[in-house]
Amino acid sequence: MQGKVNLGDERIRIALGALLHDIGKVVQRASENPKEKTHQEFGHDYLLERFNEFGKELALFAKYHHFTGKEKSELDVRSRYEKDLRLVAVADNYSAGEREYRKEKEQEFDLYTPLKSVFSTLEESNAAFYFPPRRLSEGPNFPKTLGVKVQREDYYTLLEEFTLAINKSDFHPNTVLNLMEEFFSFVPSHTLIKDEISTDISLFDHSKTTCAIALALYNYLIETSGKRGIVDVEISEIDNPKDNYFALLLVDISGIQSFIYTVGTRGSLKMLRARSFYIEMLLNFVAKRLLKELNLFDSNVVFLGGGNLTILFQNTENAKKRVEKLLEEINGELWKEHRGRLWLNYALEEFSGEVLLCRGDVRISDVISRLHEKLNVKKFKKFSTLDPKEVFAPIESSGIYECEVCGEDISREEFEESRRCKKCNDLTDLGKYVHRAKYIAYNPKPSGKFYFEFDLLGGEKLVLSDEPIESEFIWVINPEGEQLHFGTPLYCGNYPGFSRIFKMEESLEAGENPKEVSIKEISDLEFHYVGSELIAALKMDVDDLGYLFSRGLPKISVSLSRLSNLSRFINLFFKHYVNRIASGSVSEYKQFSVLYEGENYPRELVIVYAGGDDLFAVGTWHDIIEFSFDVREMFKRFVGDGIPITLSGGISINHPKFPVQVLAENADEEEKMSKSQIGKNSLTIWSRSMYWEEWKDIAYNFIKPLIRDFYNTPSFSISEVKICEGQSKEESEKIFRVRCVDESGASLSPKKINGVELPRRFIYKLLEISTLTEKFEKEGKFSLKPYSALAYLFGRSEKILRDKNYLLQLLDINKKGFLVKIKPALMW
Repeated sequence: MQGKVNLGDERIRIALGALLHDIGKVVQRASENPKEKTHQEFGHDYLLERFNEFGKELALFAKYHHFTGKEKSELDVRSRYEKDLRLVAVADNYSAGEREYRKEKEQEFDLYTPLKSVFSTLEESNAAFYFPPRRLSEGPNFPKTLGVKVQREDYYTLLEEFTLAINKSDFHPNTVLNLMEEFFSFVPSHTLIKDEISTDISLFDHSKTTCAIALALYNYLIETSGKRGIVDVEISEIDNPKDNYFALLLVDISGIQSFIYTVGTRGSLKMLRARSFYIEMLLNFVAKRLLKELNLFDSNVVFLGGGNLTILFQNTENAKKRVEKLLEEINGELWKEHRGRLWLNYALEEFSGEVLLCRGDVRISDVISRLHEKLNVKKFKKFSTLDPKEVFAPIESSGIYECEVCGEDISREEFEESRRCKKCNDLTDLGKYVHRAKYIAYNPKPSGKFYFEFDLLGGEKLVLSDEPIESEFIWVINPEGEQLHFGTPLYCGNYPGFSRIFKMEESLEAGENPKEVSIKEISDLEFHYVGSELIAALKMDVDDLGYLFSRGLPKISVSLSRLSNLSRFINLFFKHYVNRIASGSVSEYKQFSVLYEGENYPRELVIVYAGGDDLFAVGTWHDIIEFSFDVREMFKRFVGDGIPITLSGGISINHPKFPVQVLAENADEEEKMSKSQIGKNSLTIWSRSMYWEEWKDIAYNFIKPLIRDFYNTPSFSISEVKICEGQSKEESEKIFRVRCVDESGASLSPKKINGVELPRRFIYKLLEISTLTEKFEKEGKFSLKPYSALAYLFGRSEKILRDKNYLLQLLDINKKGFLVKIKPALMW
């Protein structure tokens, strides 16, 4: 770890002061005597005592972040920090937005109020949910309506762990930001009893937004005044809320779906994961380049995910010109590399401090809506910044062959070697190693070990490694503990399925070629199927997310901190929690299952992409279906049961040799069918769209009893199996599979029921009855034919049905209109 940063750098000093200005709130809540001082005084003393000389300057920001100028007598009038403090105080006020500061009386606060879920503040919400304070890396944190008790010890533990971690760090603003996210994501910034609505913003989100506003304001003042430092700026210029000091930049990558699904037939799973990862890194790369160009830190990224990027920056002509120039340069490289398949659309919108203070008629949500309107117009003008001669120039052919993936011309040598162009070959290789990487470095300095070097764009290099590499930018994939010190966190849904999907030898330690470590193809995955050997693809995303951000929050409470909090929490679920859900490691949740009643187990699937507000996964048909219900149920708990935010999904099922890209496209079509349902909140399988609760009723009231009778066994069991041939049990990683057993533990054949061969004709007849019922229902007619056919079928099948009352149960189900829906249930 390098030494501490230099606080002589104004920008670094202001950023750290803004990030740590409210640290006293945690110190106060951790104190045995919290009323002996204000949170400003607690923060000042903490920074002074714990960080010695380094904390001396930062302690002033904690003490005077409500500085209005009246406290000048307490300061040395000649102090060079007076304007720094005033700038952070203004940024703090802007960040608080919906709760302008007034003289605080400590007795008005309940210091141990838990963090209210931001989803509870939505206009249509009718319940309040609260998070217990804990570290982000501890796993999924689900809010509760009652029983969330916060104690002094909770804050004491968080504070001590944070202090230990930050003392080991380099104190760079990006590192401090990462640590605050880890420790203070579930700590409320504000606990004023009379202002409960504001308790939904975490200390991390408030501090991050304060830092972003402070840096944008600082850059604006320096660039427009021509001064060398903040000390030379007039104090009257710092707080002028009517002027448009700020701008938001929205960047959107177009062509993502087409790009990801252009994978060819060979190596399609590797290619899907690689192309999804490529988009993720392209967006992160663009963010880092923009921040560097604008002299900003990671705090100014308001949102990043799902192919979208939002940055808060200084509204100066020079800054806007630099942004446009950089994005046009990147688009030029994208044109050369991808010939328009991928493109950066972007829009800018300026606004004043009054918008952040929620004064007047304009809110930050209105600014974001105008941004999206501008962006939609821009999408119709793609390539307008390119030279027409370049766009319409004849493409030089390198041969008579074309890449089997993207269709680009390739030479005879490339065709004979791999039948792919260099870019597609690189992406294929990337797909082999991405699951092993822990660190991703941009244009790194020469180093010893690395897994894979990859050309991102225009000669810019990325290196994937399992250890930190010194470089200009570095990302840490799903970091834990001290890994947060080494770079920007890159949380992503990358659950790899069972370890047998991969060849897991430690190649570097054994001196082997890292290229031998690769992910297999879907048709080669050693999945353990239940029933038919079929694979499935799942597509899911949040319903009406655009409305949620533009109109979902009450207008009076829309602030930048709240919108940042809302977007981060949705992203957190898909990038951070989905891995835990797939692995079965959410202890407080029992997996959805119609087949197995035992403990949770790792699902046999691969998450190709998860982030923003959606996910895409491939795996065994039964685990994919049940996993979709796990995700939906966990999302309900995460936003709060009863909160009107829903998910819809689509599942496509086929045999393992079926092209994965076509499977994905089919799942996309199934998802669109779910979205067409009234109210959405649906799942579509086998082209049948139903609401989630309808599927659950069918699963529990029809499928489970049917399986019970067919197998004449109350449960399934999980057995441990080895991964690789030739490895001992101790050398193997433990994985699990589901199998049907009788009371003695012997396997049961799914073709036998009570010793009698189950005729397929039984299932087909049920399907015919369901189709007949559906026909009469569509015609608006009532007929006894389906019922008589059902009675006849079950009468002839009595010997394979253990429960004599099962027919009556089915008829009772039909009163709820379920008989017509038996078809998808039987296919399940």
